[in-house]
This record gives sequence, C-alpha cells and structure tokens, in this order.
Amino acid sequence: RRIGHARWLRNLAVGLGNALRQPLSSPDRKAILQALEARRGRCTAMVNRHIEWALAQDLKAEQGRNPIPPSPNAH
Repeated sequence: RRIGHARWLRNLAVGLGNALRQPLSSPDRKAILQALEARRGRCTAMVNRHIEWALAQDLKAEQGRNPIPPSPNAH
C-alpha cells in the first residue's frame, strides 16, 4: 500500500533528522541541511513540523559536540 507523497516526505524528514544526530562529515551534514531548508515552508503543515524537528536535531547535536561551558560564577 502506498503512503502518499506527504507522508513519504515526512518519513524522509524524520530519517534526515535522525541522521543529523549522528557523527557526519561536514559535506554530508551540509547536504542534509540544504535538502531540509529547500523544503522548509513549502510543504503541508505536518511535513513542515517534521522538517522543523529535523533541523532542531542538528542544533541538539551541535550543542552536544560543543557544549556550553559553565559560567565562572556558577556554584
């Protein structure tokens, strides 16, 4: 049974978001981000929510790679 174009795009966004959580080469990360940005705001609300989620995964992964150091005033 076919899932339809919107659900297929949603599944792709989820897969790309999951990929962004993994260690990737810079060119691979850039290609994934470009693919997501190219569709951002151009799809159904459901797909756009999943694209936003996928892009957020890169931000979370980036924070894990470069954690914010504690404030010198933190106790």
